[in-house]
Order: sequence, then C-alpha cells, then structure tokens
Amino acid sequence: IDDLKDGVKLLALLEVLSGERLPMERGRVLRRPHYLSNCNTALEFLRSKRIKLVNINASDVVDGKPAVVLGLIWTIILYFQIEENTRVLEKLGQRYASPSVDRRGYASSTDDDRSVREGSISRKTQEKWKVGAKKALLQWVQAQVSKQLGVQVNDFGPSWRDGNAFLAVVNSIRPGLVDMESMRHLPNTVRLETAFNIADTELGIAPLLDPEDVDVDRPDEKSIMTYVAQFLHRYPEGSEG
Repeated sequence: IDDLKDGVKLLALLEVLSGERLPMERGRVLRRPHYLSNCNTALEFLRSKRIKLVNINASDVVDGKPAVVLGLIWTIILYFQIEENTRVLEKLGQRYASPSVDRRGYASSTDDDRSVREGSISRKTQEKWKVGAKKALLQWVQAQVSKQLGVQVNDFGPSWRDGNAFLAVVNSIRPGLVDMESMRHLPNTVRLETAFNIADTELGIAPLLDPEDVDVDRPDEKSIMTYVAQFLHRYPEGSEG
C-alpha cells in the first residue's frame, strides 16, 4: 500500500495494462502535491474508461487507507480482466445470462446473439455484460461443474471451501485429470492443494490462493473470483478440446 502512495507505480501499472502513455510527476524529491497529482491522473484515467469509483479519492490513496487502496486495486483487476476478454464475456453473457437461454444452457438465436457473432455489439450491450461479469463467471462455472456428481456452486465464497468445486472445474477442462470419487473423503486442505497444484502444472493456472485461506467460514470472494477467472480466460469454452 505504501508503494502506491506517490502514484508513480499506480500509473505505471495502468500504462502496462492499458498500453497507453499517461502523464506522470517523476523525480527524486516528490512531495504530497505531486502524489495527489499522480493519483488524480490515475483516477481520471479510470473514470474515462467509464469505471465507477465509489468512495475512492486521491487523498485517501496518498494517505494509504487500506480499504480504499485495496478497493481500487480490485476495481482495476476486475476491469482489465473484463476489458481483455470483452468478446468472451459478451458471448458468455448471451449464452449463460440471457433470459432466452434454453434448457441446455445455450442462448436461442436472437438479434443480440447475431450481433455477437458479427462483432457489432453496441456500447449498451457491452456495458451490460461488464456489469454482469460476476454473474456470467458464476454461471460459466455452474455450466462446467454441472456434470460433476454432487458438486454445486452457488457463490464465490463457501461453495469453494471444500475444494470440490476447484477440482470439478479442473476436471471439466480435461476430463479424467482428477479422480473425483477418490478425493471425496480427504480433508478440505488436501483437496484444495491438489486442485491448485494440478491446475498449475497441467493447465497453466497460476496458484494465487493458499488452501488455508479458502478453508475458512467465509473465504474471500474477490480472491476466489480473481483465481477462477483465470480458467475462463484460458479455457473460455470449458474443455481443452
């Protein structure tokens, strides 16, 4: 948190993520006015991307208020994950979140559906699926684990505690990679560690979580979403094949 106070690293991060150059106050001796200028530049850049910043201002970032800084970082993660995969999420929105989804989980042919295929998504539709990213991601997961006997995912919290949901997602991408039945009677932490290790070594999914952080009454929802989103981004269709 302290490293972000002067706004230099924050702007550098936004430059890397966006590919755009941003004005920045640099130098060996930066003072609070320079810190505020940099942080304001970062926040204005995010607002220009139509990102809603709630209770986040430059002064709080410069003061290193944990809730504000962590909220800002989460907002950046969520936005750029979505932006990088706009077409995937639009397609998912149509497939999993549309009112016209049929019983198989696929959207029926609509004007919106055709516009997705033709690449002519309107700004309104893009914003709709960006807002619904959490729901789209959850429904993508539910579609993946539906074939895994007894695994139900209703949220990005307690549903993941026992590790079975992670194992089911891994197994849905490469069927047979996990023996779900043999894992059922093992401790939660063993299932979680197994899922993270297999996802890392076999599927290339970075292990962002520790078993001890997930095997709690209220796992951190944002951390789980960030980790699970990697599966969506790498395997948007679910199965490798």
